[in-house]
Amino acid sequence: MNAIGAARPFVVATPHGRLRTRAARFNLRLLADAARLAVFEGTVEIRSAARGDTLALSAGGQVSFSADGIGRPDLADPAAGAWTRGMLVANDMRLADLVAELARYRHGHLGVAPEVADLRVMGTYPLADADRTLQLLARALSLRVEQKLPWWTTLAPA
Repeated sequence: MNAIGAARPFVVATPHGRLRTRAARFNLRLLADAARLAVFEGTVEIRSAARGDTLALSAGGQVSFSADGIGRPDLADPAAGAWTRGMLVANDMRLADLVAELARYRHGHLGVAPEVADLRVMGTYPLADADRTLQLLARALSLRVEQKLPWWTTLAPA
């Protein structure tokens, strides 16, 4: 999100807490039981929903937070905003996690057989063509793409 030059505070409310900024460029990822914030420019204030913990996170930082509190800040993952450029960056990522990310940008079920879920993946993949990305992954990892129905696809052992 980009709140650079906002005349009034830009506020984002989530089940986990509220974010507030006047001038920042950041990425917010909502997960089932928490949220993850990466700040690329400016500063974003976080207030957890239940406990009311607060933190001002500056550019170059990232943190996870839930309604019950705010985690320890860390250096922002530069790949966190890659989706805004239509790319998915994997740096020693589990295959199952990569495919779960791809599934957010594709209709239908996209899964991984349990036997190959923990394979490690590196690379930069286009989000606009998930089927091509699956074919690239299958070739690189000696897997096969099973498509039982047009909307049900699984990466499985070859």
